[in-house]
Amino acid sequence: MPASTTLYDLCRDRAETRPDSTAFTFLHGGEAAADLTYRGLDDAARGIAAGLAPLARPGDRALLLYEPGLDFLAAFYGCLYAGLIPAPVPPPNARKATQALARLMAIAASAEATLLLSTGGLLARLAAALGTDGATGPAALGITPVATDLLTADPADWRPPRPTPDDPAYLQFSSGSTGQPKGTVITHSAALHNLDQISRTCGLGPEHGLVSWLPMHHDTGLVAGALVPLHDGFPVWLMSPLEFLQRPAAWLSAISRLPVTGTVAPDFGYELCVRRVNERQRADLDLSGLRLALSGAEPVRPATIEAFTQAFEPCGFRSTAFLPCYGLAEATLLVSGGPAETGVRTLGCDAEALAHNDVVPAAGAPGARTLVACGQVVHGVEAVIVDPESTTPCPPGRVGEIWLDGPNVGSGYYNDPERTAETFGAVLAGTPGRTYLRTGDLGFLHEGLLYITGRIKDVLIVDGRNLYSQDLELTIRESHPALDAHKCAVFPVDDGTREEIVAVVEADPDDGPDEDRLAKTVREAVGAEHGVQLDRVLAVRPGSIPLTASGKVQRFACRDAVLDGTLDAARITPPAPAPEEV
Repeated sequence: MPASTTLYDLCRDRAETRPDSTAFTFLHGGEAAADLTYRGLDDAARGIAAGLAPLARPGDRALLLYEPGLDFLAAFYGCLYAGLIPAPVPPPNARKATQALARLMAIAASAEATLLLSTGGLLARLAAALGTDGATGPAALGITPVATDLLTADPADWRPPRPTPDDPAYLQFSSGSTGQPKGTVITHSAALHNLDQISRTCGLGPEHGLVSWLPMHHDTGLVAGALVPLHDGFPVWLMSPLEFLQRPAAWLSAISRLPVTGTVAPDFGYELCVRRVNERQRADLDLSGLRLALSGAEPVRPATIEAFTQAFEPCGFRSTAFLPCYGLAEATLLVSGGPAETGVRTLGCDAEALAHNDVVPAAGAPGARTLVACGQVVHGVEAVIVDPESTTPCPPGRVGEIWLDGPNVGSGYYNDPERTAETFGAVLAGTPGRTYLRTGDLGFLHEGLLYITGRIKDVLIVDGRNLYSQDLELTIRESHPALDAHKCAVFPVDDGTREEIVAVVEADPDDGPDEDRLAKTVREAVGAEHGVQLDRVLAVRPGSIPLTASGKVQRFACRDAVLDGTLDAARITPPAPAPEEV
């Protein structure tokens, strides 16, 4: 591996040592639509950096707004070559243009960005969508749009930057849109440490190959698709997330046809393949070369792992390829996982005890809850399980908040000292002087492996018991065939006197019961499985529940939409109109 001290050095080293090796290939319709060698990436980055030099100073922030393809990679490394700090942002959603623009402007303001980098075509569409309303566009914030695919600067005019390991490499904004955007500052040192930790955990090297459909503005997509392959010197094949969602078999077909040994996806990606890849498509697959199938970015379900393995073992898939993992943007990415190719470890726990934060192994017992181990904590990181109220370490066998300390932890939220101190400056009771990253995630360590039980903000406390939103949502989806393929969200609503539990479920009005019957089915299922009564069940049309850019349910944005009545128009049984005032 190159002995690089910055991501800029890493890219330059690859261009010098392996100039003609193909680094990145973009797939469209199953075929290679474009590719970049290490020399080609270096040339493109130098040209973009030379073109940006008159427009910004080293240390300025640049938003990267790109559709799937290789233009993003050239722009990302072009920023590094110019000494700028790139901040990837999701491309606009044509169906939700207003929300997408609002999010873009919020990130731009938070990052204090001076440039908006994109392609000429996308910038033209953005300008057309804005029309003449300059008060809401990039110009209102003093941002200069730049079409990097139209820059004509000579790479020979480029002047190398002088970054240090402790300088910011990029800003990683969270994919959620609730509250003010939070841009984690990832330094060159933190990024390279995490790349080394990922390489150790997964046993990666030049002989590997990766396929990824994850969006580049997401922490997992960026690290797995743009940074890890460069660090370990293996090729990566990239796909559009939309192509995967429309045809999940395209992802598995690429793995089958190409010299690929690894891939990565959230749990829902594997689950979607189980539901949407039919027997005829499976007959053409050969997944025997897949050694690593990382699963992370959301709760890893034992049922999904079992179903995917059962469905694709006849295609050569080995269960030992599954590598459940845990990470977050504030720690660059990976926190725990592996060892690789050792199979999935699960732990059956007494559900009632777990609801009171006690870990009581009870494999096979009635009512036991099965958890998937997210592997060992990566080399160089300390993970402490902490009581979030007392800030004291939990004894073994107790669930608590996961606190982290390690060289891969980001240096805080950009230009947000208050939230930086709250999240990155946590101190254990009685041990002043050492700070930790508060992850907001709940879990425990058992026999050297990390288990995740939920997030603090997604915990429902009912009669002194802790219930997790994602567990109730899984029960709801399994309660009726009309709900299986759709999203749902469970969240608390505090009316000032008590905390109600509200469920919003997506259902096709032409393919299921009416709202009242659906609500009755959902309530009965949740009551039977979890011993809790849902106060409200709201059935809405598919596509109504707000999602993050990476496809996760935004529970609190959904709650806000319920409270302000904006989901009423999407209900499968619209409420009766209010009587006219006399």
